Amino acid sequence: MDRDTRDLIDRLCTQAGMIMEDCSPAFLTTRGIDEGEIPRLLQDLAGEAVKVRDLVNGAIALSK
Repeated sequence: MDRDTRDLIDRLCTQAGMIMEDCSPAFLTTRGIDEGEIPRLLQDLAGEAVKVRDLVNGAIALSK
């Protein structure tokens, strides 16, 4: 694996980690959220999970 590819993999993983870090408070505080807001929150979190999945899949593709 060349240096540029490794750098790109590292950046993709870093971005995925940053998204996960940003979402973690929402996952941990659902108990304090109004029930009417839960469906929207879960949709937002699902969207962020898709972004993380795509970043990780990109890193996997580059690592082969």
